[in-house]
Amino acid sequence: TKSCHKIITESSHVKEDIIKYFKIDSNKISVIESPPIFPNIDKNFSLINNYEDLNFPYIFFPAQFWKHKNHIRVLKAFKTLLDNNYKVNLVLTGSKQREYLKIVKFINDSKITESVRIISNIPQNHMAHFFMNSKLVIAPTLYESISIPVFEAFYYGVPVCASGVYAIIDQVGEAGELFDPYSETAIYLALKKILDCDEKTIKNYISKGKNRLKYFSVERFNRLINLTLNEN
Repeated sequence: TKSCHKIITESSHVKEDIIKYFKIDSNKISVIESPPIFPNIDKNFSLINNYEDLNFPYIFFPAQFWKHKNHIRVLKAFKTLLDNNYKVNLVLTGSKQREYLKIVKFINDSKITESVRIISNIPQNHMAHFFMNSKLVIAPTLYESISIPVFEAFYYGVPVCASGVYAIIDQVGEAGELFDPYSETAIYLALKKILDCDEKTIKNYISKGKNRLKYFSVERFNRLINLTLNEN
């Protein structure tokens, strides 16, 4: 960091950390968010034909089973939805990392197994359809620089609930519902707000999400990279 010409990072939050911990001049650091890249959608693929028991409204929570992904608080908030008679399910996906058994135990102990579906390691060419068929996507991480599921939700036209922390605040803007990830009540209220929305409001969320994606464009990335490389 001391000897390099420039430092490029993808969020102002990380830039602040670099300044704080490495004592670097802020003028040496450029914030340039990487543009998201998405695979083509297989229009011949049918989610219901391949996952027959997914024929129900569901919230999609794509995340590895790591502690900072915040599964337990989401499950507590989800149980509150069920207790308030919301007819919705929760689909979890991700490889079975170290929090997996703890999460499964919580689901069993809370008696919500009929409303929670865990699908490990969804093939990448199926993921688009899990997003597109969901009621909303939740990204409740306790720490993240940029959230890929947020970009995916924007791209596939689904409302987003996300942690109001770090770079995610700038990433989401007004295109989704932000919440305190340490508060089960805040998570519940954010989920409830989107589930209670009428069709017009849902379309507004989706439209704002598309506009956020346009902001994080390849053209913008290239322009900022060129400016940084050509600075003295």
